[in-house]
Amino acid sequence: SYVPRPRAVAVAMVDTRDRMVVPVPKADLMDQPEYRRLVATLRCICCGAVGYSQAAHPNTGKGMSMKTDDRDCFPLCTVGANDCHGGFDQRAMFSKEKRRELEPLWGAQTRAILRKLAMFDNGARRIVERAIGL
Repeated sequence: SYVPRPRAVAVAMVDTRDRMVVPVPKADLMDQPEYRRLVATLRCICCGAVGYSQAAHPNTGKGMSMKTDDRDCFPLCTVGANDCHGGFDQRAMFSKEKRRELEPLWGAQTRAILRKLAMFDNGARRIVERAIGL
């Protein structure tokens, strides 16, 4: 009888020497809705709007059916005149080079803000401690 065995999830990559497909393991990504909700409570990191943010993921390393790590996300507003999230992702608010420069910077700034918040809010402390550490 057939018994399926668990396997590591992998994506295919072409080896240019022999044109053969080589499995490449996916990175261990954090998917934590509580952390994303906490990021969404912050003001927009681009324009400073309050109350309209969503947790935006960097576009670097993304592809079809590929996600990025929640620890790298940052708050961008979605409603109102600015709609920074839509502008950042679809409307080329910044050049690709500028976005690649801003994404890690905004991710680091967001983690720093959340660590400071965790010092005064026990609910945030629990989430931050589990997701990114203090």
